[in-house]
Amino acid sequence: MVQTGEALDARVASDHLWLGRRVRVIDGTGIALPDTPANQADYPQPAEQKPGCGFPVLRRVALMALATGAVVQ
Repeated sequence: MVQTGEALDARVASDHLWLGRRVRVIDGTGIALPDTPANQADYPQPAEQKPGCGFPVLRRVALMALATGAVVQ
């Protein structure tokens, strides 16, 4: 995925750049996972939750090229 995003970004025409610069945006999200022992071990519940209440949370962050919307990191 990252190689594809970088390849797309490299092909952006200079008139699509902001003041000649490649702009990056950051986006993040959290995903509630099934409450299994394996998920609890790898993705613990948020500290604000009482033990045994709630679900493990997977957090993801992506760095994207503004000109293409492609993930570059």
